[in-house]
Amino acid sequence: MILSLVIGVLVLLIIFFNDNEACVFNSAIFAFTSLVGLLIILSDGNPKLVSRRNFRTELLVDVITRKPAVEGKEWRIITYNMNQYLFNHGQWHTPYYFYSDEDCYRYFLRLVEGVTPKKQTATSIGNSPVTAKPEDAIESASPSSRLNYQNFLLKAAEIERQAQENYWRRRHPNIDALLKKTE
Repeated sequence: MILSLVIGVLVLLIIFFNDNEACVFNSAIFAFTSLVGLLIILSDGNPKLVSRRNFRTELLVDVITRKPAVEGKEWRIITYNMNQYLFNHGQWHTPYYFYSDEDCYRYFLRLVEGVTPKKQTATSIGNSPVTAKPEDAIESASPSSRLNYQNFLLKAAEIERQAQENYWRRRHPNIDALLKKTE
């Protein structure tokens, strides 16, 4: 932000004092240097960290493996794992990208938002084998890895849907009877 302000002031100096060649020359040099510095800062200092497919796949695999509840302590473990993943892969400078498990959970909800999972029973979710391994998340963007990503996304969305149902059934045990009355 300060660098942008400096560039703006230097451009104004060039415009207003264009009759003084030394001022124009120095201002042009400083403006060019500041612009190059700004481009370097913007390119290195603000990478698209969390939007990368490997990170998202890693998160989905962790959710599928742990099957977290809506307000479960599993989200603390998942958050810790994701923070370590970002830090270990040089995508974040500290192991604290997500400040809390709620932040990680909200990111996950945005990731699976709009995904319509296949209807499954609670027993099929709990007993279905998970063949996903963290090493699978490092695949290149081949068609098969895109298919794996979609499968992981669908499975994680189904786990979240089931967790939401369980959460609301615990909070309101008679919800099934109320829903049957409205049908």
